[in-house]
Amino acid sequence: MNNAYLLVKRREFRIWAKAVLREFIIKGFVPDDERLKQVSRLGKDWIPSFSLTNMTFP
Repeated sequence: MNNAYLLVKRREFRIWAKAVLREFIIKGFVPDDERLKQVSRLGKDWIPSFSLTNMTFP
C-alpha cells in the first residue's frame, strides 16, 4: 500500500479514537450511534430497559 494512504488512515483513526476517549472520560460511557439509529426499526413503543441508577462500578 501507498505510505501516504497509510499515514492518512492512521491520522483519521487517531482523531476518531481521541474523540471517543474524550467522550468516555466526560460522560463515563460512549453510546453506539449506529446501533441507536437502528432503534427506529423496532417500533415507537420500544423503550430501552436500562437505568444509570442500577449500574455498578468497580
